[in-house]
Amino acid sequence: MSTCYKNFPVIITYEDGSTEKIYANSVSLNENVNLESMESLGAKGATSVLNRTAPEGSISIESYMSSGILQTLDLIQANNQNITIQFGPYQTPSPCVLNSLNVSVSVGEPLSLSRDYTYYGSVSTVSLPTPDAPEITPVIPEGVSISGYSTIGGSNIITDMSWSVSQNYQTFNLLGNVTPVVVYSNGQKSLNINGESFTESLMQSPTAGCVVPPKDYSVTISGCGTGLGTLTMSNAYMTSRSSDVDPESVEKNSVSIIEYL
Repeated sequence: MSTCYKNFPVIITYEDGSTEKIYANSVSLNENVNLESMESLGAKGATSVLNRTAPEGSISIESYMSSGILQTLDLIQANNQNITIQFGPYQTPSPCVLNSLNVSVSVGEPLSLSRDYTYYGSVSTVSLPTPDAPEITPVIPEGVSISGYSTIGGSNIITDMSWSVSQNYQTFNLLGNVTPVVVYSNGQKSLNINGESFTESLMQSPTAGCVVPPKDYSVTISGCGTGLGTLTMSNAYMTSRSSDVDPESVEKNSVSIIEYL
């Protein structure tokens, strides 16, 4: 019989033993294993199939932003791997790492939050969490403020924006171990802003070969008077800007900013 996932929280247990409950809009899980076939002389077709490493899985969680994300932000550049994620009867093994985090803000819509994780091994079956029906109050754009945008010629007329972080890892397979060793490699943060102003040039001057010096930015998120987190960017560079105009609407401008981790 299929399981009904209404009112089932996604439970993330962090390395320090603390937990976070997420009442997601959707969750997707995918596992795969790399197989290799071996053939023998005189035999038609593969005679043996083996796997070189443990299965690798991914889990994606989409939700409205209604609570703090400080615990997730602590996973950036931290190489924390001893976290587990449970949704319904499934629980991820360790190591499990944060691949990406994205916060989207659009006028007239609640803030949306997406998180992607990668784990190594196979999910296990556990007891179903107790159904719960909490009151969820999504954050609205009025609870968002941005600093640093004006330093590149941006105005306070912003229609939508997104802040994201992506992380890359290296895996090493050792003798006698099916599960690989996972090591943080690098990452980057991105900030995309759409609004009224066309920002300053990407270069210091039309004839100079130097980009505009990096600057600091931050996006502060609050809900019902409570701070939920600050999304920061330090020494971040503008990478692109654009302006779109058509007879039926006002000018639309955008800028993309990146920080290398």
